[in-house]
Amino acid sequence: MLKKLKPAIALLDKYQKPYDVVYTNFVGTIVYEDDWQIAVRVENGKMAYAQKTGKP
Repeated sequence: MLKKLKPAIALLDKYQKPYDVVYTNFVGTIVYEDDWQIAVRVENGKMAYAQKTGKP
């Protein structure tokens, strides 16, 4: 999945836009979805969270 996001991540980096990348082994339940984002509820799961600030 990350391979498919690389072009979008490259643009965010190029224009120094902040973004978050969240990794999890627990898929959870999709509670919202549109053309640009998905929100998922995860219960009793641990998430590894990485943040990209866009700052040099």
